[in-house]
Amino acid sequence: MMSVRTFSRFFLICEALTLAIPSLFGLMFVVSGIFPMLTGMYTTFPQYLSCWLVLLTLCALWHLYFDTLAEKFAKGKPLGKLTQLLTFTGFALSLLVMGFNEFFRQSGLEIFAFGILYVPTYLHLLLEIKRQTGKVDILPLLTLKG
Repeated sequence: MMSVRTFSRFFLICEALTLAIPSLFGLMFVVSGIFPMLTGMYTTFPQYLSCWLVLLTLCALWHLYFDTLAEKFAKGKPLGKLTQLLTFTGFALSLLVMGFNEFFRQSGLEIFAFGILYVPTYLHLLLEIKRQTGKVDILPLLTLKG
C-alpha cells in the first residue's frame, strides 16, 4: 500500500517534470526583460521591476520545492520569511492577474498570468510542509496549526 509520503513525492516529481520547461522559458523571458535595461536599451521601468519580481518568485518557488522534496522541514529547518513572502506574492499575483487579465494589460504584471501553472504546485507544497511539520506558514505573519 502506498503511503501519503510516497504518493506526495510521486506527485512532486511529476510537477517538477511538468514545470521544468515553462520555468526555463520563463527564465529566458525574464533575462531578456532585465538585460536591455542594464545595457541602457529601452524597457519600461514597470516591466523591468516585474521581470525582477518574476525571477525572485520563481527562484523562491523552486527553493521551496527542493527543500520540501528533501524533507528539510521534517528535519527542523524553518521556512524563511523571505521565501514565504515571495512564493505567496507569486501565488497571489498569478491568481489576480489571471482573474482580472484585462486590468493588467501593459502594466508589466501581465507576465504573472503564466504563473497560474505554478498554483497547484504551490498549494501542494503547502500541504506537504503541513504534513512534514504539523503547521504551515502561509505568510510571515499567518500560521495555520492543525
